[in-house]
Amino acid sequence: MTQISSITKVLTTDETGFAGYCIASISNEIGEIDSICINPEHQNKNPGKRLIKETEFWLKLQNIVKIHVAVAEGNESSFGFYNKQGYNQRFTVFENQL
Repeated sequence: MTQISSITKVLTTDETGFAGYCIASISNEIGEIDSICINPEHQNKNPGKRLIKETEFWLKLQNIVKIHVAVAEGNESSFGFYNKQGYNQRFTVFENQL
């Protein structure tokens, strides 16, 4: 039986309001960062790092020890961000429409 839990983290700042969000889920004892979005005005100011750390903390509380992050084609520029957070590229998925 697959058990799925999810969390949405929203980060705000006093200056302009919305800084970004992160959505994570758990499926089959593996955590996944499903979506993370940072307001362009806040990029390179650490809200992404803070959201990742808060999400990892929540996943640890759920006894999760492995986290996956799927990066969509065209968003390869985010690889450096994930590497800095301790994530390593493990596989690439190819797709074909039938």
